[in-house]
Amino acid sequence: MRNKKIFPLLLAAVALSVAACSSSNSRGEAAPELLGIDSLPPDIQNLVRAVAKNDTLSFAAAVSYPLQRPYPLRDIATDSAMRTYYGVLMDDSLRNVIIDNPGKSWVDCGWRGWSAGDGNYIWFDGGIYAIPYMSKRETAMRDSLVRVEMASLYKPMRRGWQPVACYRGVGNDSVFRIDMRQPANKAPQFRLAAYASPAGLRNRPAAEYLGYRTVDGSAMIETYTFVARDAAGKAVTTVTFTPDFADVEGYSSISVDRAGGKGRTIRVVPAYWLDLLRPAAPPSAK
Repeated sequence: MRNKKIFPLLLAAVALSVAACSSSNSRGEAAPELLGIDSLPPDIQNLVRAVAKNDTLSFAAAVSYPLQRPYPLRDIATDSAMRTYYGVLMDDSLRNVIIDNPGKSWVDCGWRGWSAGDGNYIWFDGGIYAIPYMSKRETAMRDSLVRVEMASLYKPMRRGWQPVACYRGVGNDSVFRIDMRQPANKAPQFRLAAYASPAGLRNRPAAEYLGYRTVDGSAMIETYTFVARDAAGKAVTTVTFTPDFADVEGYSSISVDRAGGKGRTIRVVPAYWLDLLRPAAPPSAK
């Protein structure tokens, strides 16, 4: 199986191209609830039948792991984890998109593989590599985690922001988090906060940058750019990060370039903020 790494919050953009995908036409007779299934590739037929039967074992075997979920939900790393999570993930809306008239609902999208519905639900290419859809249970779980995570930040950093990702430095204690806010009638704004170690996550970060995200090419490679400026508005530090690019050891890198040619590269791995967060200190006795 080929595991394509496409972040769920970007997959809505992929859906715009689904209109250009070629639809599979129904041929022959089939059970009414699986109309046209024989026109689909065998591996997708197996997937559709697994969902129709709520066969969690077969469904889990059809997934290319890890299956990303929107942060701060945890990615699904194994088939056993998927079998446990199936009831949270697979609500009636997703199930119906997969199995209702599959000969027409599933479309061939070229190098992206196959998608059911409008591209906002599920993507398959040798295995399920993305499910951008979130069930109501998942949405409630994510909302709860977002509230807890944002409440743990240094208070001036909380209002109006939503978490996007968290990373841990490789070979050091550094922690980085990316948050996003959506100003009215403007493009989303992104923030990078850097911490020297997990011990300081509840405090003001060691460095904080504002920036933007670009998405390039048909593969939708996302790059974050953050800039710190001096009082005159001159850029003194530029930080760039492309999460999908990794070195031979599988690590992504944050590049920090400073005016005057000084700079460094920090290798990072994905992390979960709440895993790194230390319990708040109890109030001191008075």
